[in-house]
Amino acid sequence: MNSLFSIFTSNSSKKEDAETEMTHHHGDYTVNKNRRVDIAIGVFAAICAIIIWVYAVTVGDTTKEFQNIPVTVKRVSIVSTQGYDVQYSDLRVNFKIQGSGSAVSQISENSVEVYVDLSTINLTEITDMKVVELPLVFNVPGDVRCLEKSQEYIKVTITKIVHNGQS
Repeated sequence: MNSLFSIFTSNSSKKEDAETEMTHHHGDYTVNKNRRVDIAIGVFAAICAIIIWVYAVTVGDTTKEFQNIPVTVKRVSIVSTQGYDVQYSDLRVNFKIQGSGSAVSQISENSVEVYVDLSTINLTEITDMKVVELPLVFNVPGDVRCLEKSQEYIKVTITKIVHNGQS
């Protein structure tokens, strides 16, 4: 007895054009393979693979490393005008950022800033000299996270300037 599938396939007309059909017999049914369909499926699979790759590259988390970025010391003039001298070493830091591929790719060394803000120091507590440890601020544009910072703090020495005749 023939299956319903074999009845339809045995009654189908064969095309004489460039379409090549291969027929495989498996028990009570026949499988017709069409080379154009196979090519279309292959092209569709390749397009899907490219779409998935683009999605993974732009949406998936990517990291980027920055090295030797200089630390800027902000608001030195505020401390200086109040009669204090500020000393600190020239500092450079390394760090990594992590975020979506598209966000990370848009960030360059020129768009990141690492700084320390001296306006957070309570100057009334300093009568002679004091070493203050201040947190570094990593200012990175976009929706990314800072990872693996080589340094989190900077030491700044604040000295009260004593003029002759003043204490």
